[in-house]
Amino acid sequence: EPGIGKSRLLLEGRPLLPTLRTLDVVGYEPERQVPLAAARSLLHQLDALPDDPKSWGNAEPISVFEAAYRAVASSGPTLLVVDDAQWVDERSLALCHYLLRASIGEDDDLVLLAAGRPGDAMAMFGASVQSVLGEPGSVTFLELRPLGHDAGVRLVTELWADVGSQASDIWRRAAGSPYWLEILAGARGREASGDRLRRRAASMGPDANELAAILAAAGRPETPERLAEIARWEEGRTRRAIDRLADSGVVVQGAGVVRFSHDLMREAAAVDVPSVRMRDIHARWAALLESSADDDDVAILRAALEHRVAAGIDPAALALRVARSPRRRWLGEDGLASLATVAQAGAGVDPLRLELRQAIAMLAAEIGAHAMALEHWSRLADDHPDPLARTDAMIGAGRAAAELRRADETRSWIELARDRRPDDVQAVELATLDAHASIWLEHRGEAGWATAFEAAERGRLLGALEPESRSSGPRSRSALIGALEVAFEAAIQSDAYVEVVRLADELIEASRSGDEETYLRAIYLAGVADDTAGAIRSSERRHRHVWSEARERFLPSMAVDAGFHLVQKLLQLGELEDAAGVLAETQDLVRRIGDFGRFRARTRMTPWELAFLRGQRREAIAGLQAGLADQPDPHHRIAFHQALALWSARLEGTAAEADVVANIDAGRANAAEARCPRCRLGLEIAGAEALVRSGRAAAASRTLASWDLERPDPIPGDRVWRSWVVGLLADAEDRPSDAIDQLDTAATEASRLETSLDAELIRLDRARIMTRLDRAAAAEAYREVAARTSAMGATAYTQLAERGLRALGVRTWRRGASRPNPPTAGIERLSAREREVARLVAGGATNPEIAATLFLSRKTVERHVSNVLAKLDVRNRAELAGRFVGPSNEGGPR
Repeated sequence: EPGIGKSRLLLEGRPLLPTLRTLDVVGYEPERQVPLAAARSLLHQLDALPDDPKSWGNAEPISVFEAAYRAVASSGPTLLVVDDAQWVDERSLALCHYLLRASIGEDDDLVLLAAGRPGDAMAMFGASVQSVLGEPGSVTFLELRPLGHDAGVRLVTELWADVGSQASDIWRRAAGSPYWLEILAGARGREASGDRLRRRAASMGPDANELAAILAAAGRPETPERLAEIARWEEGRTRRAIDRLADSGVVVQGAGVVRFSHDLMREAAAVDVPSVRMRDIHARWAALLESSADDDDVAILRAALEHRVAAGIDPAALALRVARSPRRRWLGEDGLASLATVAQAGAGVDPLRLELRQAIAMLAAEIGAHAMALEHWSRLADDHPDPLARTDAMIGAGRAAAELRRADETRSWIELARDRRPDDVQAVELATLDAHASIWLEHRGEAGWATAFEAAERGRLLGALEPESRSSGPRSRSALIGALEVAFEAAIQSDAYVEVVRLADELIEASRSGDEETYLRAIYLAGVADDTAGAIRSSERRHRHVWSEARERFLPSMAVDAGFHLVQKLLQLGELEDAAGVLAETQDLVRRIGDFGRFRARTRMTPWELAFLRGQRREAIAGLQAGLADQPDPHHRIAFHQALALWSARLEGTAAEADVVANIDAGRANAAEARCPRCRLGLEIAGAEALVRSGRAAAASRTLASWDLERPDPIPGDRVWRSWVVGLLADAEDRPSDAIDQLDTAATEASRLETSLDAELIRLDRARIMTRLDRAAAAEAYREVAARTSAMGATAYTQLAERGLRALGVRTWRRGASRPNPPTAGIERLSAREREVARLVAGGATNPEIAATLFLSRKTVERHVSNVLAKLDVRNRAELAGRFVGPSNEGGPR
């Protein structure tokens, strides 16, 4: 309860952890609706906000959180102190949770000390912290109670040495509250209650009384200069009033600000101020904050809005400014609900409030509050007097319904909007929404593709419209990009890889004049297009570029999408160590922010694919099965069944027949439900391979024949796969020479595409077949594959090669290698990331410095350093420095 000493306990707790850097989050009641108000000093201390307000564009809160986390992670063990948690705003609490969740599993712990008043807010905060940390004993809850008689009397005696027999009476009058015990002891027992304290504050003179009211309305510490501006006094008069308040214990001064000595003092100062006078003070604060804030200063604008409401001034115009701020996404759902309250306070046809409701609906969609967006768009579709605005609202409602996966409702809004004679831009947006609903909600692939390509064509025509028309400008560009993206999805699904590449180029061109995130997304999609066209190395370069840029520019959602695709490309290229490093960092991001990518059906399996390749078969299969159970969309389940069938067949052959058939059947059922030919045909070619390996050659042959009819011109990667399956079928039909010819063709083409892992598995199959023709050549082929896959780290394939050697009677054990003598030994085995780390270590950088330079976590840096030391066979950082020159010489070996 107030006055029990929670803030003092937090203060006393700090010296118990002297080696930890301390960060503070402090809640103030009037600012509980102001985004990141409580974390303001923490963010500045961490330098987690951009110097240039426009440098992050429409910065997502998650970008700010990630910047704060990286600053904490690079600075070592940290103590996070949260005081008056019941008043901490929603966004600041979310930041605390983000930092806690991000620190789980890191070697350098984050310690949280939090205090607040009893009640729902504190109970929910405590329960959520317990949920985040999970482990028993990781959280301790302590309820502070009033001091008992003996402890209370001892405190009074320490504060007032000659108190004598009055000590017990003071303890009784203070009800054991340490705060009131200190106040009463300091006043030598003259003040008996909060009422008398208020009267004492009021008796200090009109100026002190006025300043206390101004500070109470502000609700947080303020500078003497701002207090003087609100009071409209000169500096000397303000200083005298502050000194009077400080002498009486009402306020304290420090760090250039004035604050109440306790919440109880603020409440006491505010309670007797006449309402008319307090409204006037709030109006002055509102005017000052509003006039001093840029549009980017959403926290200050939000505080000004609270003062306007308290002053009884119509806040609609300021609420609209807040809703359109570049930082509007920081408001969160609580802030959004507050703006909605303002919007609903006026008449439905009030133009200003109609604008506000539109802005609220758009903001709700931006932050993912789709149910709220649907509610506001639906009302605007009924209430707005302008026909075009009503159509906009119907499109917005349709988009929100689509995000909520309400297919029938989405379709209804599309048809309603079409009946309203949409303009050119609206027609493009409607066609885009229609295509999205057809493809992803209704699973009507061919109809959706046709609509998507039509949307793209309509979007291209927008550029030919007159510059002054409504259908030009940023909205026109946004409509074009949306249409091109859905057409890109349609081209991917329909396997039109030439069109995929063309659309990717168009997206890059259309996005050049947009914001940074839109442009990076276009490059990311171009990487997907390269993959489809068989340009694996180009795809890897593009995804690495997006992954690096997104992390550096604090765009974590984009980094997750690009990171998983980069891992997939690195696996195909046989660069498993680099893939493992990127995967670990990407999974760290997922743990902090979640994973929402739409192009991630297959790349969601990369963690288990890597485990499988490293020989961890059980873990890989168990992880894949768990991942399959978590997939609600039949579209995404196809890839999981495909992988389970393939992995089982490749490792176990005919012993896996039952599992192979079961997974192919399940995959086909999901493909029928999803109605995506690309994924269905991908399953079929994989199924043909799995079936022939598991002893079902006839079924495999039928499957391949059906596939050929639907894929007369397969994409490059699938052409390799087809030759591979044809070779396996030839072997099953006892035509080993034909099989080897087909596998040679497949291996050559796989090498050309740089799909190194596939090339090695094809060579394994070739070696197996060669045992029937030339055992010595087969043994040599097995040795070569074992050496290459071992260097890659593809243990599963190395084990298959060694199994083949043992079947030929060749021993596969190896003597322990002696320490390499040449200075450059092992350097060629380092991945690109490991070389970066090695250069920095050689230059004398510490792990925290490397983490900050490369935007990695300390844990990831430590793993890279360990890998480098092992690969170079050196004992410590000093020996490593002997292998590498400094950064000035490109980090090359001596």
